[in-house]
Amino acid sequence: MRAGCHCGQNPLFNLFVAGEQALLEALIELQASHPSTDPLHRPTAVAELYVAIRAIAMREFELLCSLCVRFPQKSRTASPAAIASPV
Repeated sequence: MRAGCHCGQNPLFNLFVAGEQALLEALIELQASHPSTDPLHRPTAVAELYVAIRAIAMREFELLCSLCVRFPQKSRTASPAAIASPV
């Protein structure tokens, strides 16, 4: 999940790792408390959980990293100074 962070200082990393672990534990407890759940569906449920939480995490990481002062992103629009100055 840290691949998008250039400086490695994104505080959301630990938050999402802890959240992912908590959701995984809750899913396993839920599956264990319902033995009628198809055993073939259990790995699929875990995979779907990982896909969902990591998709959310990546969106959040990218948003926060786009505001990073350590490695600022190049602006996609011209600055007001560039627009005002004659060529």
